[in-house]
Amino acid sequence: MVIIQDAAEEAGIPVQRQYICYSDLNYDHGLQTMRTLLHLDEPPTTVFAVGDMLAIGAPQAIPRRRGPMLPKTNCRHRTLHV
Repeated sequence: MVIIQDAAEEAGIPVQRQYICYSDLNYDHGLQTMRTLLHLDEPPTTVFAVGDMLAIGAPQAIPRRRGPMLPKTNCRHRTLHV
């Protein structure tokens, strides 16, 4: 974890202590850890998982968006129906 923190700080990316989570390297802990992060007052905008199963479980906690994923525009020819 120290290597990741050092690399982020060297790149000018602040690492907030509340975003650092320790868990077992499995799917369920990836899911639960992401839920915990998403319930923070200021959830992170980027997440780095140190294991494959964590990385597979984490996105399952993110609510799915409904509707268009494209920015709205004034152009009527860019309408997306989902």
